[in-house]
Amino acid sequence: MADFVKYAWSQYSLQLNQSPVRTKALTAASLSALSVILSSSSETRSEKTAETDPTLLHKLAACLRSRAAKMFAFGLLFSGPTAHYWNLFVEELFKGSPPTAC
Repeated sequence: MADFVKYAWSQYSLQLNQSPVRTKALTAASLSALSVILSSSSETRSEKTAETDPTLLHKLAACLRSRAAKMFAFGLLFSGPTAHYWNLFVEELFKGSPPTAC
């Protein structure tokens, strides 16, 4: 297991160095969609009517897919690239400033 994690991290780091915007955009998109899925799964489990009404469960699943797809697109197109370029801007803005301890 540890070897797999090391390999996956090395591949992620390689992609991050080769194409940082694409890697950060895909990471932000995946994490955004995953957060919607995880939060919705806990909501769905708390709904007692979903267990007794199969049509409601189908509607909840469709809503979940729609929300997850929207958040994936948001992370891919906005959140990831914006964070990348914002950090470059801030690094350039404070270039030469000595680091301070908090």
